[in-house]
Amino acid sequence: MAAGRPHLTGAIAQMDEYGIEKTLIATYPLEESIAAVERWPERLLGAAWVNPMEGEKAVREARDAIKNHGFKAVKLHPLFHAYLPNEAAVFPVGTGERSHRSRPAGPVP
Repeated sequence: MAAGRPHLTGAIAQMDEYGIEKTLIATYPLEESIAAVERWPERLLGAAWVNPMEGEKAVREARDAIKNHGFKAVKLHPLFHAYLPNEAAVFPVGTGERSHRSRPAGPVP
């Protein structure tokens, strides 16, 4: 189980050492965050890190993490997944829609 990994247990110990009650966690793959939030729900808030270039899969993963695992946010990392933050593929993830027609890709005003 990913939540039993020493680096996550160590992070909880560091939180205790520095008096941090809660923190946000976002891992890729998402399953590590789900396991960690399930193990320490009183200490960790989940952010679903998804790749919007995976289309509907990213929308489903974000929606599932929020609805079924109590996640509070969605994390996108354009440099890690090699896309521009204003690409059309990003908007369905942010809105939870399957497709997004109202915002074309292009510069953000």
